[in-house]
Amino acid sequence: MELLVLSDTRIYGDAVGRLLSVAPNDPWRVRVAHSIADAVIQMVAAAPDILLLDVRVDGAVHGLDVLRRGWPRAYILAIGVDPLVHQPLVQRAGVDEVLPPAAPASELLRLVAMRRGANAAGFAHAAAGRAASRADTLSLRELEVSRLLARGLSNKDIARHLGIELPTVKNHVHNLLRKLDVRTRLQAALLLKGSQAP
Repeated sequence: MELLVLSDTRIYGDAVGRLLSVAPNDPWRVRVAHSIADAVIQMVAAAPDILLLDVRVDGAVHGLDVLRRGWPRAYILAIGVDPLVHQPLVQRAGVDEVLPPAAPASELLRLVAMRRGANAAGFAHAAAGRAASRADTLSLRELEVSRLLARGLSNKDIARHLGIELPTVKNHVHNLLRKLDVRTRLQAALLLKGSQAP
């Protein structure tokens, strides 16, 4: 099973990843990401079963919305949660479990071990299925724009590539966001990349 640790403190993230990779009887393949962007890339590539999220990572709490939409069944464990600062935010963002900064390593191992039997493979398939069904409502031009958007092109680059005006591209992107039921280009790109995965 795949597990992704997201922490921008490299020593901390690597140490947690190492702890989990050598834990007895837990066959986890552990990856470490050091930013939200890196986490999105790795989740698209590997569809981890569990995400251990260090809430102190810049933009982590707000980035949860993107991750939750892409992998609605993923088990997200927020670590380093200060009850006075982070708890209300992470609860609204829909994490599954929280660990305060003072929690011992044994508690982290216990929570991860509880997920051992849960086969959550197919998170990426779930995202791909939703994106594919929503993509059925797109026009041919919107489909062209969506493919370029999924490749990370800017509106200006899309306009140049398709030979259309920039305001026209902006209209297509606006329609894409509405039809895919997402709020940002990053969310759209995440779903669209999942739908294009083999």
